[in-house]
Amino acid sequence: MRKRNLVSNCLLAIGCGIIAVGFIAGIALSWEMGRFHFVIALYWWLSAIVSGFVFIGLSEIIHLLQNIYDRLNCSALPQPGHHSSFENGAVRANNLDDSPNEPVTPDSESSHNTPVKFNGLTVRLDQEKMKAEFWITADSLHIMKRSVFQPEFDAKLIKKIRKTDINRNFEKEKDYLIFTFHDPGTRTWHRLAFKTYTIHDYERIVTLLQNVKP
Repeated sequence: MRKRNLVSNCLLAIGCGIIAVGFIAGIALSWEMGRFHFVIALYWWLSAIVSGFVFIGLSEIIHLLQNIYDRLNCSALPQPGHHSSFENGAVRANNLDDSPNEPVTPDSESSHNTPVKFNGLTVRLDQEKMKAEFWITADSLHIMKRSVFQPEFDAKLIKKIRKTDINRNFEKEKDYLIFTFHDPGTRTWHRLAFKTYTIHDYERIVTLLQNVKP
């Protein structure tokens, strides 16, 4: 059984607390001059049950939505040790030079060294964590950084990595995909991890990084 998130747990606790407090209050406030008035108790009990189950219902809705989100993320993430399932299929580029109605392959998606751009990524480069973009060309990966209102031509290049220096195998750690790479002429391996909230971009990024020009 999947664990509830914090919001779901809080709503569930509030709902149960309202029912418990209403039940106790109904008993305590229904005694008058040594007599127990069932109608007053029933009023408190029904009010507590209705209010409590509203919160419990909201808790269940959030819990189910979280389960759906987790399953979509798990199914969208490529599996470690395997090449992209779209490696030979048609994929869509967010390249502005491509026609919006024309399907393209990984070869054409990064053709003429025009970068395919993925924004809104959380990137970990070794121990450094940042919000960044991937600009992927036919032969290299550019890790770029810019503010929300900064134009693309002002983006700062953080790291340029040749595709031939990137290990084609990758690992999965929660929402992150982790590649390793080495700098030219060295044997020191570095970690490159990324995650994105656009779940279909995982497959496209892996496809493009594994598609190395001979």
